[in-house]
Amino acid sequence: LAHSCFNLSGSLLAAVLLVPFLKPLFQVAQLSLGLIGVIVVGTGLPMVCTEQKILQGYFEEEGKDGFAYAYQYPGMNKVLQAAGRVIRTASDQGVILLLDDRFWRREYRELFPREWSDVKRVSLSSLEQELQAFWSRFPEVQ
Repeated sequence: LAHSCFNLSGSLLAAVLLVPFLKPLFQVAQLSLGLIGVIVVGTGLPMVCTEQKILQGYFEEEGKDGFAYAYQYPGMNKVLQAAGRVIRTASDQGVILLLDDRFWRREYRELFPREWSDVKRVSLSSLEQELQAFWSRFPEVQ
C-alpha cells in the first residue's frame, strides 16, 4: 500500500510505503516517486512450517542458533529490504518506523546497519514531535 500526499495543484509532496510481509518485496511495484518513510509492523519472521523447522534443526545440530538462522535472519532481511525502499542512496533522507518492541532486544539491534546508530525509541505521544525534529534537519525536503 502506498500512501501519498498531494498539494492543492496536484503535485506529489510525499509518499509512505506500507509493505505487507506476506508478499515478497519484488512483487511490490517499483515506485519512482521519492518515498519519505516506511512503516514496518513486526519483525518479518517467517511462518512456522516444516521447512523452517528443518532449517532450525540443521543449524542447532551444527551448534549454532537455529532460531536465528531459520527465523530471525530471514525476518530482518525483509525489514532491511523494506527500509531500502526509502534509503536508496547516500543522499536520501527518510523515516523508518519499526513497530515492534522486539527491535529493542540486543539480538535484533546487533543486526541493524551501522547507519542506524542514531535510532530513537518514541511513543505515540512523542512521535509527531520527533518527526518534526527529524524533518527540520532537511529544510529542502519540506
